[in-house]
Amino acid sequence: MGRRRDKKKKVRTGTKMDPAWAWTRMHEVDQRAHPRYIPESPDLAFARRAIGTALTNAKTKRAVDIGAGSGEITSELHRTGGNVTLVDFAKVQTLPHKMPVESFRASAEKLPGEWTGKFGVALTAYSFDYTNKEKAVAEVKRVLERNGRLVAMLHHPNSAYLESLKLTREGTKKIIQILTDVKNSRIKNYEQFLEAVQKEIPPMTARMLKMEDTFRIMQKYFKFRREFKTGIPQERNWLRERLEKNIQLQKTVYGAFKPLFEKSGAIFPNEAAVRQFFESHGFRVRYLKTLKFKEGPHKGETLCYALYAQKI
Repeated sequence: MGRRRDKKKKVRTGTKMDPAWAWTRMHEVDQRAHPRYIPESPDLAFARRAIGTALTNAKTKRAVDIGAGSGEITSELHRTGGNVTLVDFAKVQTLPHKMPVESFRASAEKLPGEWTGKFGVALTAYSFDYTNKEKAVAEVKRVLERNGRLVAMLHHPNSAYLESLKLTREGTKKIIQILTDVKNSRIKNYEQFLEAVQKEIPPMTARMLKMEDTFRIMQKYFKFRREFKTGIPQERNWLRERLEKNIQLQKTVYGAFKPLFEKSGAIFPNEAAVRQFFESHGFRVRYLKTLKFKEGPHKGETLCYALYAQKI
């Protein structure tokens, strides 16, 4: 009984979900969160090589990792004595080896005012596309020293990663509907729940969504619902609240990727658009390439735009 009456955590509700809360919850479940870098993948290799080159040429030997997540990319710099500040608008723990880093919760559009000219290098890995680009690029330029370098990986419209995000988001939308049907008693037992999932969500999408966790939750839900059917109102209310919390979490995850798929101009359509944007906002593009996997099971698949630019 004690478990059923534990302290309730506040959950955001409504149609507008806070993206920072969404990403925080996603990192709580999986500290690697998004993106998941494949060891020795071209984007990871590019970022680490470019940051190393940039720091070698920088007057200020400090880097800022904006949208850092758990610091997976820049963790290598600390092993070689580099100085890195992690920034993310979500509450994220660093990697298990407890890197001695500075970390701040801030959005790319509003970095701390005292950081003007503080860094020699700025990294943004797959996070720039979620921002207000004009505000974010102005802030990046402000915190960089004179001639500071920007290293960026940007979503490509034809990337396999972006396609997997699209499938994940579509699958999450279907999960929300199925759970809502459970809440409204249109789905009355676990067997009907499984049937709905198998009908609406392809197996590959279910694996990406880690549906095993949802299956376990629903097994407990229907078991408890049978037990509480004739129980006291307090227990029935607890059951409804647990289901509602699950629905709200799925809605929040769904909303986290909204900027990529619903905001006009979120993703640059081609390399020319990438170059034009950054050069019109005070940077000289020194390297720009569409990265692809050269070997392995993903050989030939488009990965991202890789950008190396200098503040002017």
